[in-house]
Amino acid sequence: MGYGELGPTHQSIEDVAWLRAVDGLRVVVPADPAETASVLRWAAAYDGPVFVRVSRTPVPAIQDASYEFVAGKA
Repeated sequence: MGYGELGPTHQSIEDVAWLRAVDGLRVVVPADPAETASVLRWAAAYDGPVFVRVSRTPVPAIQDASYEFVAGKA
């Protein structure tokens, strides 16, 4: 659950703890740049609270630019 090279002060378990207090919050952790862009478009249009967790470390592209995020689908 560590946050890689950012060290022990950046633990995802802390995010989970404080985010549980927000009723109806959707939490999304995009896998790559294309999914991040698609998730942000979805989040901007979503009627409710959304937390998009992204890393500062570079990640390889997995999806192509045409990828469309669908909430609740892996």
